[in-house]
Amino acid sequence: MRRRHVIVGIHGLANKPPADEKTRWWKAAIAEGLARNEGRADPEFAFEFVYWADLRYDAPMSEDDNREP
Repeated sequence: MRRRHVIVGIHGLANKPPADEKTRWWKAAIAEGLARNEGRADPEFAFEFVYWADLRYDAPMSEDDNREP
């Protein structure tokens, strides 16, 4: 039986952009790393993002806030 591998991303303590935007950033960074370090062009991978900034903050970061790249 083959195991399904899943990459799980968990963000840090500070407020974050909306979950969908942050998820896109993580997936793009992981794909870039797999391509660069493993030679996997257009890699497919299972990804789950644990987003909990909405439990600590009233609203996600806006474009006016200092944003992560």
